[in-house]
Formats: sequence, C-alpha cells, structure tokens
Amino acid sequence: MGEKSSEGLEAVISKILKVRPDLTREQVFQLIERKRVEAGNLLNPEGAAFLVASELGVKLWDKNLSTGMKIKDLAPGLRSASLTGRILAVGKAKTFSRPGGREGKLVKLVLGDSTGMVEVYLWDGRAEEAERMGVSQGLPVRVEQAYTRRGLSGRIELHLAEKGSLTILDESEASEIPPLESFFSKPSRLEGLREANIRGVVSKVSQVKSFPRPSGEGKVLRVRILDGEDEATLVFWDEKVEEVSGIKPGDLVEVVNGKIREDPLGGWEIHVRKSSYVRVKPSYAPPPTPVEAKPTPIGGLQPGVRGVTVEGYLVETPSLKEVTLRDGSKVKVAEFLLRDETGSVRVSAWREVGEILSRLPSGLKVRLKGVTVKEGFAGGVEIATTSGTTVEVIPIGEAEG
Repeated sequence: MGEKSSEGLEAVISKILKVRPDLTREQVFQLIERKRVEAGNLLNPEGAAFLVASELGVKLWDKNLSTGMKIKDLAPGLRSASLTGRILAVGKAKTFSRPGGREGKLVKLVLGDSTGMVEVYLWDGRAEEAERMGVSQGLPVRVEQAYTRRGLSGRIELHLAEKGSLTILDESEASEIPPLESFFSKPSRLEGLREANIRGVVSKVSQVKSFPRPSGEGKVLRVRILDGEDEATLVFWDEKVEEVSGIKPGDLVEVVNGKIREDPLGGWEIHVRKSSYVRVKPSYAPPPTPVEAKPTPIGGLQPGVRGVTVEGYLVETPSLKEVTLRDGSKVKVAEFLLRDETGSVRVSAWREVGEILSRLPSGLKVRLKGVTVKEGFAGGVEIATTSGTTVEVIPIGEAEG
C-alpha cells in the first residue's frame, strides 16, 4: 500500500490472517487497497481493513483489540460499516406507510466518538429492538453491519436495517469513547463553530412569536439558559417550539446539533431547527434568582460590559424599524436617546424589547436591566438590549424623587 502500517492496522491484519490462514499477507493488503478505491480513497487504511475483515466474516470485537474504525472514517457508499460510540440524543419513533400499505418504523439517534458525530437511522425491526433495549442518551453502543449514504443536508448518515445490529456496551468496553459531558460546549466557547451541542438551566422564557410565511405560519421562541457563569440564548423554530411547550425557569435543556449564529451585539445564539435534538428535564434546579444590580450612571458606562442596569428619561419616542442581519434574517429594532443627570446615551432595543419601548411616550422614565454597553460608531458608548433584557417603567413619584 506504499505507507507504513499503523498499530491498529497491524492488529486487524493479524486477526484476519489468524482466522483466514488461506490468505497471504499480500492478498489481505490487496483487499484493503481495493476497498479504499471503492470508497473513492475517502477511507483510511484502518477503516478499509475493518470493512474487509467484516466481509470476510472475521469477528474483531475483542475488548483488547482496537480496530481504528472511527466516525471520521465514514464515507458514502459503505455497505458494512461497524463502529462504537456514545449515544448523544435519541429522537422519537416515527411510523409511516410503505408502498403496498405495509407500515414502517424509524428511530433516529446521534452517535459520537473522539472524532465526531453521526446521525444513525434505525429502520423497522432495528427500531423496535432499540425501544425494547431501552436505548437512551449516554449509553456506549456498538453498531455493526450498517450502510452509509449522503443525506440531503450533505452529511454522511449511518443506516441500520435488517442485517445490522446495535449492542449496548458495558463501560469497561468503552474506555476509548469520551464521556457524555465532553460532547457539550460551553456558551463562552462557541466562537468559530458553525454547530454545537449545548446544555444549561433555563433562566428566562420569552413569549412565542408568530409570523407569516409563504408556506403558512411560523413560530419562534427565545429561551435564556445558564451554564455555571456562562449564559446563552436558544432560539427555537416552528415544530421545535411545540416540542418545548411548557418549558420554564429551572428546567434543564439540552440541544444536540444546534446552529450557531452571531447576534447583533457580536455574541452568539444557538438556533434549534428541524435537524436538532432537544431534551428537557423539568424542575432540574431551583429557578435562578435575579440579582438586583444598582443602575450605572450613564456618564460612567464603559464599553464591553454586559448585564448592566441603566435608568433614565426617554428623550424621544423610540422609532421602530426593520433591519437585515448578516445572516439575511430580518428583525425589528427601536432606537432612541436615554438621559439621566450624568449624560445621555443612544440605545438600540432589539426584537420584543424594541416593540415594547416603541409604544412608550417621550419623557417617561424607564429602567433597563441586562443591557450590553459597546463602543459607538462616532466614539463614546452605546447601549444594546439582549434576549435577557427587561423593561421597567418607573412610577411618577419615584421618578420625581
């Protein structure tokens, strides 16, 4: 094969030669190289050797033998792929009608190992078998005799039909599979990622918003979560809104395969769409207690600070307009000046916060909790609201005092 054999490759070849003494070492290498060519050279030698062994009927699943087959080795068109991984998410079982009226069944799950993640499709008997076994998040499993294809999203999928099998492993057999926690990202470490898995305790749930679409009504829901001292905003769309109906502060929510988008403040949002998996554990922790922060005088605001509370008078009635973000989505923002005895500052209030403020008259005193301070375009500072911002109207007596 023209390249130095790795330890994992040598282990597989030795196993093949032991079980199939009728083959020579050179013949095994030729079979491996042929398998790589069939896969368009998208498979490494270890992965090709694994498939050759499987097709020759050589059992490799010895807990002391590492075959080197990983998720990163998968390529479209494989007919007998086998690997181990940890279940990161399990979808709901779906039934459907096949041509001729026969009922079919599908269960999808997400499998992860040290090299990546893959979506696994369990069909018919394999789906029912998984339900009987109690397949659930966190379990280490072995998948054998699966086939691969490229899905509509462009990703490689692993399909398990009649010939395939899924086996739950003991943790002693899964020492090379990372623990479940390692597959989830911290909200503070999303920069540079296009997709991520994330979890946290719900701190705030916004109202569901409906909007018209050419295909019908769309829905969106924003949920603020905490992971230690880190915060993030989850944005649920359409059927995923229904899936988390009843979610409340104190619930633990986990999202697998969320899409990362930059928010207007340069932060990050995790968008939960049709291809995402969601799990909610109700009443996981006491609802986070809001920390009352003293208002920062407008003249003392410093750029780069989040979670700030400010209060002052609306110098003008906030004007609401629609803007297009970098990703092409359209949102509403209200812009206005806020003034106190130390100075004034330009405020950009986004989405529902902007809609609320646009209905308030000038001269009213308001308190904005949880805003972000950033550098202004013409120097100085500006304020922007976030999904966690709340608005309080200060009573006339208190405002005058």
